[in-house]
Amino acid sequence: SLSNVIYALLGSWLRHALSEDVRNRLHAELFDQSYGQVRRRDMGELLTILSADSWAVADASHLLTRIATNICSIVIFGAFVAAISPNLALIAAVGSLLIFAVVERLGRRAAMLGEHALATNIALADRTLAGLQGMRTLRAFGAEEGEKERFRAASRAVRSAFTAIDRLQAFLSPLTEISY
Repeated sequence: SLSNVIYALLGSWLRHALSEDVRNRLHAELFDQSYGQVRRRDMGELLTILSADSWAVADASHLLTRIATNICSIVIFGAFVAAISPNLALIAAVGSLLIFAVVERLGRRAAMLGEHALATNIALADRTLAGLQGMRTLRAFGAEEGEKERFRAASRAVRSAFTAIDRLQAFLSPLTEISY
C-alpha cells in the first residue's frame, strides 16, 4: 500500500512533468524548422502531436513505472506465499500466467483501439482546421450545412472510438482485480 501511494504521487508528478517537457520540445522543434517544412505538414497532425502525443509519451512512462511497482509487489507476495505453502505458490503462478495471457490479448485489442482513436482525433483536428480556415469560402458558396455535417461525422467517430476504449477498460479493470 505504501509503495502504491508513493507510486501515485511520484508517478503523477513525473507524468505531468514529462508531458510538459515533451510538449515544449516538440513546440520548439517546430520553430527550429523552416516555415516551408512546417507548412508541408498537415496542421491537424501537428496539433495532435503537440496536444495528444505529448501525453502519450508521458502515459507510456507512467505505465513503465506501474509495471515496476507491480513486479515488486509480485515478488514480495510471491515470497510470502512460497514461504507459507509451495503448493499454493504453484497454483498462484499458473493462475497468474493465465491472467497474463488474457490481459495480454485484451492489451493488444486496446492498442488497436488506441491507434484508431488517434487517427479519428487527427481527422477531427483536420476537419476543424479546414472548416475554420475555409469559413469565408464555405459561406460564399452556402456550404455551411455540409461542413457542419462533416464535422459532426468526424466528432461522432471520435466519440465512438473513445467509447470503445472506455468499454474495454471498464471490463479489464474488474477482470484483473477479480482474477487476482
